[in-house]
Order: sequence, then C-alpha cells, then structure tokens
Amino acid sequence: MRSLVGQDVMPLAAAAIFLVLAALADVAVPHFSSTALNAIVANGKGEQRSVAEPVVGLLVASTLAAIFTGLRGAAFWLAGSRVVSRLRRAMFENLLAQDLGYFDATSRGELTSRLSSDATKVADVVSFNLNILARQTIQAVGGVAYLFWLDARLATLAVSFMALAGVLTDVYGRFARATSRRTQDALARAAAVADESLENVRVVRALGAEDRVAADYARAVAAATALQRRHGLGYGASRVALGLARAGSTAAILACGELARRSGAITSETLVAFVFYSAFVNSAAFDVGDQWAKVEEALGAGAAAFDVATRTPTWTGANPPSALLSKCTELDSDGLLVLDRSRFPRATTCDPPEKTATTGRIDLESVTFSYPSRPDDLALDNVTISVPSGAKVALVGPSGSGKSTVVRLVLRQYETKEGRVSLDGIDIRDLDQRGLSRRLAYVEQEPRLFDGTVSDNVRFGLADDDPLAADDNVIDAARRAGVLEFTDRLPDGLETRVGASGAFLSGGQKARVAIARALLRRPAVIVLDEPTAALDSESERLVQHAIDATNSSKLVVAHRLSTIQSSDLIYCLRDGTVAEKGTHQQLLAIKGGLYASMVKKQNLSYANDDPSSPPPQSEQQQPQQDDDDNVPTFDEHHPDAQDAARSPLAGVGPSAH
Repeated sequence: MRSLVGQDVMPLAAAAIFLVLAALADVAVPHFSSTALNAIVANGKGEQRSVAEPVVGLLVASTLAAIFTGLRGAAFWLAGSRVVSRLRRAMFENLLAQDLGYFDATSRGELTSRLSSDATKVADVVSFNLNILARQTIQAVGGVAYLFWLDARLATLAVSFMALAGVLTDVYGRFARATSRRTQDALARAAAVADESLENVRVVRALGAEDRVAADYARAVAAATALQRRHGLGYGASRVALGLARAGSTAAILACGELARRSGAITSETLVAFVFYSAFVNSAAFDVGDQWAKVEEALGAGAAAFDVATRTPTWTGANPPSALLSKCTELDSDGLLVLDRSRFPRATTCDPPEKTATTGRIDLESVTFSYPSRPDDLALDNVTISVPSGAKVALVGPSGSGKSTVVRLVLRQYETKEGRVSLDGIDIRDLDQRGLSRRLAYVEQEPRLFDGTVSDNVRFGLADDDPLAADDNVIDAARRAGVLEFTDRLPDGLETRVGASGAFLSGGQKARVAIARALLRRPAVIVLDEPTAALDSESERLVQHAIDATNSSKLVVAHRLSTIQSSDLIYCLRDGTVAEKGTHQQLLAIKGGLYASMVKKQNLSYANDDPSSPPPQSEQQQPQQDDDDNVPTFDEHHPDAQDAARSPLAGVGPSAH
C-alpha cells in the first residue's frame, strides 16, 4: 500500500491540512451561534447586545469550513483515483508476470472482478467512506416535521434553503451521473483490454508482448482517471455550494427569527429550539452502521486486490518466464510500469536475438511433466524429442496424447518436472524470455487476434522502432501468408480493423494473419498447431510453401496428411510417451503400428506408396470448406508430400517404443 500512495504524499498532506482547518472552522461555528443566541436572549430582556458581530463571525467560520471541506473532498478524491489507478495497473502487470499455472487455477472472471469492483472499493475507502458524511434520512424527515410544529413560517424559510440545496444536489447529481457513466464506460474499455489480454495470455507470453498490452491497459485506465479527476473537482465545488447554502440558511433563520421575536410572533425559547433543530436537520452525519459495513467490505476486497498485486510467480532457472521481468525490458520516460520488479528474483541475463546467433535446434531431454492443477496426473512421461536445425518435425497422436503439452513446454509456458527443454543446447529456463520470444514464433490452430488493424496484428509483439516492423516487411509477410488476397479487396487494406478477437475475419483469414505474424518475426523456430486447417487447398499449398521456404526449424502439431507427409521426422505420441518416430513412409511400414492404425482409421491408408494415386472415394465425397472460399480444404496429394522421400532424415530408421 505504501508504494501505491507514496506518489500522492502531497495531495494527501493537503487533504489532511484541509481536514484540520475545516474541523477548526466547524468547531468555531457553535461558538458564534451560541454568542448570537445569547445576544438575542439578552436583547429580549432589555439589554442592548450586538447581534451583527457574531453573525458575521458565524458567516466567516461557516464559509471557511465549506471551502476547506470542499478542498478536502477534492484532494481525497484525487488521491483515491490516483491510488486505484496505480493499484489496477500493478494488479494487471503482476498478472502478466505470473506463471501460467496460476491462470489454470484462477478464473478469468475472478481476476477481472479483482481489477474492477475490488479495486473500486479500495478507492471508495479513500474517497468516500473515510471522508464523506452521510445524511440520515430519518432524522432529517423527523427534524423537518418538528420545525413545522415549532414555527411554520421559519420552517418554510428553512425548507426553501433545503430546496436550494436540493437544486444544487440535483445539478451535481446530473453531472455526477453523466460523468460516472462515462467513467464506467472508460473502465469497461479498460476491462475489455484486460479481459482480451488475459484470454490470450499464452499468445502474449509466446510473443513477449506483455509490456505492449500493459501499455494499452495503462492508457485505457488513464482515460478513466481523467474523468474521475473531473468528477472530483465537481464534487468539491458542490460541497462548497452546499456549505454556503447551509450557512445562508442559518443566517437567514437567525435574522428572520429575531424580527419575529421582536414582533412577538415567537418566544426566545422557541427561536433557540428552532435554531438548534434546524442545525440538526442541516447537519451531515455518518450512518455509522452502514459506513462501517462498507469499510469492512472494502477492506476485504482490498486484501484480495493486494494479494493479486503482490503475488510472486514461481519459476525455476536463471530467468523469469515473463518479458515484464526481463532484464531486456526497459521502462520508458513516462514510467510505463508501476510493477515493483525489485521484489522479484532478479533475471540474470539479457541476450537480444539480434546479437546472438541461433541455429534453431530444439531438444526435449527425458521430460516428465504434470500440470500444476493436476500434479498427480502425468501429461508427459520421460519424453525425448529432437528438432534438428532447419528441419520440420511433426507431432501426431490421439487426443490427450501430449502434443499440445510439448508445444507449451517448448514455448516455456510451463516448467518441466524432470528433464529439460533446450534451444541450441541451452536450457530455455536460462534464456531471457524476451529473447526467447523473438526466437520462437507460435501459430495456434485457432489463432488469437487483438482489436486493431490487420497490420497491427501482424506486428503484434514487436516494438514500433523494430526494423522487422517496417511497412515493407509487413507487406511482404502478408503477401507470403496470403493476407493480401483478402485485404486488397477491402477499402482500408491492411489498415482494416479486425474487431474484438478478430470477430470481423473468417477462420481462414485469421489463420493467414497469424501465419504472417510468425513469418514477419523471422524466428529460429516456428511452432505450429495445424495452422492451415481453416484454409482451402490452394491457399494451404501457398502458405505451406511459404513456411517451408523459411530457414526456421518447424515443430508442427499435425492432423492433415499433407502436413505430416512433408515432415522430415514424425513423432507419434500416446498417453504422454513417444510411441513411434520416423518418416511418413517408415511409420506406415510398421504393421499394426499406432501411426499406420491412425491413418487407416481416417481412411487415409495407401495400399501403394505412390503419392500420385487417387484418394479414396470416401475422401472425395467429404470436402471441408473455408469460411470465405467455397473450395475443398482437404488435399492429401499435397505437392510437398513428395519431399518426404527426399527428407534429410530419410535414412533414419523407424522406431517404435
């Protein structure tokens, strides 16, 4: 908490000073009131005492109290809005820094609630519960009834000032409603950024773009903070106006009451009672029970919010798994991050990819792994997989065999339980995460896009000044991935907005954008999870050719025969272990083998190994179609299938485990 409020020492100190001054002025009000009342009583007994002096003193004290109260309220409101802004950013940035096992065990709705409602309740403690006085409705209604019982004319005068206060309150209420609505809308936009980023946290992590989305969130929260600042100033002005109205009410009642007493309309005792009860009605009081309950609620919410903001991620190795904690991550001059990185174990290295040669060899060495949410259920058991430099390696197997788990470990989304994953012989846990993210590109089967333009999504994760993010490079990557085929038909081309999560694009179009994003980064390793599944056969052929033409090593989770056949090596997984490995032809030759059985079950068995033979009739009758191109998507006679016979690993004999 100290780190969050430390930057607001000045407004909090000013608020404390205004609080003391307002309290002193409030203390002086009864003094002047009693002096004036005593003078009135004495004058009623024939004495000649001045009423003007205490009335003037009363007006001065009340005016000062109103001004200091308004300033105090504005200062507390400003401090509260700034504190909650930093709290939200600290929570969000800390979430981006967490190990992904935390997200497996914590629902996204809970996290967004912590960011929104819980953080707001913390602000309420600073801005409202410890500052704002709540009028007690029942006491006010009862007091007004008693005032009319004492004297209807003075009560009407008092009610007229209450009506003035009501008008002022209504004006402020309209202002507050409009401002609050806009503020909530701004907060909703900030929540949308957070929700989308957390939903796509694996993509963010894989692309090393935590600082990018943190900056997007900071800008969204800053917009809400500006509205809250305006709201606070309006609140302070309303407090001054209401305070002046209350002072005017008291002064008018005293003056008119004295005239009425002189005319004999009321007695001195009645006037004294009326003045005290009018003060009672006009006074603000805390609803102690309700406010205390809200404080308790806010303290509970604040504890949960601070837990999110201060949780330390778990990892092994020399470097943390988030680019936010990377030694390579620099803060901009505006202080991009509010996250206190000093409380985390220090990252030890910074190895920018542009300064470090990478051959792209990936090795999983005797890896055993279970997910943090299921520690007793082994997802991988003593798995060894190698992806030689520049080779294309496919992972196949039934659902739940461990293919996606291998991908997640290669991307360092989780830590191995036993064994290690290495890049060029170096344990990826000892590599800087930002550098690792630049060396590895990731394309999912269901690509995740972010609200923005097509070009924004192709560049995602790259700094604006990164040479790779230049327009010419973006256009070239988009051309090779087939993105230009549909953007050239759109009025804004690559600057066309894709909508939230790419809602404006078809599945095939999103796949092309994701592939262009991977090609743009020129990575040492491309990790693909059936990226062409949503493409028609011709687009698949072109995109597959673009991917294969790169010098990158390729680790592919494959289901399509065309992708599998063109691989240099195939690992067939079953129940978290490597059951078979070899080329397509070699694995088909294993009678009763898992791979051959899978091919047969999918009606993709080839009696002869000539790839020019026609596909089974059942396949010809079951084409899949892309969302935007009405042509079959399954083409088992991919030209790249012929590459299998020429594979650099073709001489490696098949193995069955």
